[in-house]
Amino acid sequence: MAYQREPFVLAEEFFPYLLEEETECSLAIEQVRVQMDELGEKVPKDPRLRQAWNYYRTAKEVYSLALKGAGKEEVITEPLVLWVYEKLWEGFSVPKGYRDTDMVISGARFEPPRPEVVPKVMGRVLEWLRNSELEPVRKSAVFHLLFEVVHPFTDGNGRVGRILMNAVLIEGGLINVAFRDRERYIEALREAEEGAVVVVDKLSRGRKLTDGQITDTVLEYGEVGVFEGLIRKEMLHSLKVYGRKKDVLLTPYQVAQLLGFKSKDYVRVLINRGTLVGKKVGRTWFVPLSEVISYVERKDL
Repeated sequence: MAYQREPFVLAEEFFPYLLEEETECSLAIEQVRVQMDELGEKVPKDPRLRQAWNYYRTAKEVYSLALKGAGKEEVITEPLVLWVYEKLWEGFSVPKGYRDTDMVISGARFEPPRPEVVPKVMGRVLEWLRNSELEPVRKSAVFHLLFEVVHPFTDGNGRVGRILMNAVLIEGGLINVAFRDRERYIEALREAEEGAVVVVDKLSRGRKLTDGQITDTVLEYGEVGVFEGLIRKEMLHSLKVYGRKKDVLLTPYQVAQLLGFKSKDYVRVLINRGTLVGKKVGRTWFVPLSEVISYVERKDL
């Protein structure tokens, strides 16, 4: 199990703001329109509101686990994946467990694998996730692509996939993402998915792929950078909206992840140049979140 985590977890500072927005946006992607202020203290009977109720509470529990596990252990296991699916559909007549029928995705350029191979393929994807040494944003993007191509459940695959993707980000010290533009999200997935389609097809046919082969194939055949860029754009938007309310210091590693730099060493170069204002605490350099926001606004990222 490989970890290159920073001890500070950014999501802790923004939970109250980001989870509500994520719930609304994630359901809107599925054409379910809700506002969180429509929910009360009791489980709603309206199916539309019940979906929001289920999403919010399921995501909150998963992200709490991710916060506790950040830098220590991967929290995404097969039992958790199955639990997320069941909790999202609590109160609805939706079959439990992985799907046992073929799946056709409207508008997709691929067919998800046959139901009989889904458990094995999902097990391999989760094994890859545990072993992957990719940085959090890229890791979350690749995992989300693989999960959505497998489409392991009868319904709600997008919601499950987005919650799990965000758990990967939070484990990596970052924040959960709300995709505000449905069409841009779908477009980014389609631009990036080809490598994941190739991997899932090979795994479905019994091919044995190493972790490195899975990673390289997804990155080589699909425009994963497009989807990564969307994730970063949404994170930066959230931080611009909510970040000024918090006096938060970021590590060079976190700054590099948010801005898409290849190395945290480049952040130190920017600090030395005076392009970013750094603050030294003990022997460690930090960058105020407000300074990162100002940098983004100057560069129009």
